[in-house]
Amino acid sequence: MKRFVGRILVAWRTLLESLRFFTRLPLGYAPHDADLLARSHPCFPVVGAVVGVILILAFNLVEPLFGRGLAVLVMLAAGWVLTGGFHEDGFADVCDGIWGGFTPQRRLEIMKDSRVGSFGSLGLIWLVAMKATALGQIEPGRFGAAVFLAHVIARASAVLMLAVFPTARSDGGGRSSLFVGPPTWSGGAATLVVTMLLTLWLPCGVAGMVVATVVSLLCGLWFLRTLGGINGDALGATNQLSELAVMLCFVVGSPPVS
Repeated sequence: MKRFVGRILVAWRTLLESLRFFTRLPLGYAPHDADLLARSHPCFPVVGAVVGVILILAFNLVEPLFGRGLAVLVMLAAGWVLTGGFHEDGFADVCDGIWGGFTPQRRLEIMKDSRVGSFGSLGLIWLVAMKATALGQIEPGRFGAAVFLAHVIARASAVLMLAVFPTARSDGGGRSSLFVGPPTWSGGAATLVVTMLLTLWLPCGVAGMVVATVVSLLCGLWFLRTLGGINGDALGATNQLSELAVMLCFVVGSPPVS
């Protein structure tokens, strides 16, 4: 019994550490615990679930006042505030690096630069436009499921990437360097189980997982070719593309939304 309680406490501490790392929720400041983050992979989809629920609540609060279109934009902005634009920053860095450089080494150097260039800016504009348009076309009865699934599955995609592809290089002590590393077999299996429990009971749950898996593997192969492997920015970019892919699953077959 004592051992069981101890494991529950460790799991709770790991979840809190994951939430502190991936979000700006007011959970109190503490230096990041690298040991907890190293085994936090099963918490990734749970963090996505927490973020998804908060964003759905934000949307439901705003939509009656300003309508669906503005509510979607407010929800997206709330997501950036909630996560600090963590994954969007990686997407912008990847856009700058891959299209701004011609060798893996040069691309990685550009991605390390904290400034956002033309390709990064254009990439973010495209990403926001795609998300807003996709969310605007999802039928109201499945909107909440789309947002929830997108955030859960997209965060689980990082674990798949870490398990399959090698890292391009060390991130030099940045935030992502604390958890970039392959999950253990038990950690990977636990992540899959948690993701399935959170998603398979919802519409497009299976389709979303399949599509996100394909997108993640294609991204990983692309990064292997262009960067020599994956890094924190590559994980962030894959997160965003997987999130968008899940949303598009709900668009397919949805009737036009006025």
